[in-house]
Amino acid sequence: MTAPALKFERVTFGYGGSPVLAELDLTIRPAELVGLLGPNGVGKTTFVRLASGALAPSAGRIELFGEDLAALAARERARRVAVVPQETHPVFEFTVSEIVRMGRAPHLGFLGLETQRDRDLARDAMRRCSVEHLADRSFRALSGGEHQRVLLARALTQEAPLLLLDEPTAFLDIRHRLAAYDVLVGLRDAGLAVVVVSHDINLAARHCDRLVLMHGGGVVADGVPAEVLTPASIGEAYGVDVEILTDPSTGRPFVIATSPR
Repeated sequence: MTAPALKFERVTFGYGGSPVLAELDLTIRPAELVGLLGPNGVGKTTFVRLASGALAPSAGRIELFGEDLAALAARERARRVAVVPQETHPVFEFTVSEIVRMGRAPHLGFLGLETQRDRDLARDAMRRCSVEHLADRSFRALSGGEHQRVLLARALTQEAPLLLLDEPTAFLDIRHRLAAYDVLVGLRDAGLAVVVVSHDINLAARHCDRLVLMHGGGVVADGVPAEVLTPASIGEAYGVDVEILTDPSTGRPFVIATSPR
């Protein structure tokens, strides 16, 4: 039986004594596109940081493809999990091409020398994310949406079997939001495990196999979109009343917020 891509077992974490996640149990499988939903402050970004090894839980265990995440060296973690953060601010003046090629770092030898395959992977990732024409531009000179597309390209270049994305479409226009999800669906179809943190409930419901709705340090609902997106679960998590319609093009739920509770 194939090991889960990611497994949280009774994971607890907090900042300055204030718990954010409390005994969280959550499993992500290979070839699965999961949308992680919930209001601000419920621990979605913390989940991403814990899953990548950037933070360590105060209690519980995290497994990455069947192995204890805490026992893996940083280089090995980077070969298995790639992260697209909400934003990044490089200290130095890197070009887009240089930022994207950084994704190959876990795979390079002791001298850090790139091969033609490394360069080809970076070029292909830039093409898939529609940033190839920006290759020689300074990363710092780009718009917020362009930043996100470049960071996605860097994650693709990393060739990790688990991809974690923290609000990757927050700064994107409608066209590029749809294009980004098309890329994620293609990665899922190729066998990757993909977890995307999103505030766009309807976009996540349209594309994700599974939704996980978080609130109060844990999971309110977990399942296919129609099971998770109910007036009761959304009301509990977000404190709003909603109407649930059906998207005629997909048959999936479409949420309209009507009023705060």
